Amino acid sequence: MATTAKKNPVFVVVQLSGGNDFMNTLIPYTNSVYYDNRKLLNIPQEDVLPLDNTLGWHPEMAPFKELYDRGMVAVIQG
Repeated sequence: MATTAKKNPVFVVVQLSGGNDFMNTLIPYTNSVYYDNRKLLNIPQEDVLPLDNTLGWHPEMAPFKELYDRGMVAVIQG
């Protein structure tokens, strides 16, 4: 019988600096202040990929959402 090797966990940090900001990655899609202050930069609510009842992923972050849904990505804002 073949045995599978135990894999060590991997910790990866993705830090985005520069032109990307947290409101362009994780969108407070239920907060009207976001839409009031980002008239040209907002992501329409119907395009957001919900994370919970207040935050959602930018549509281009779909691969991260898939990993998040599988419990393989954690979100730490700050």
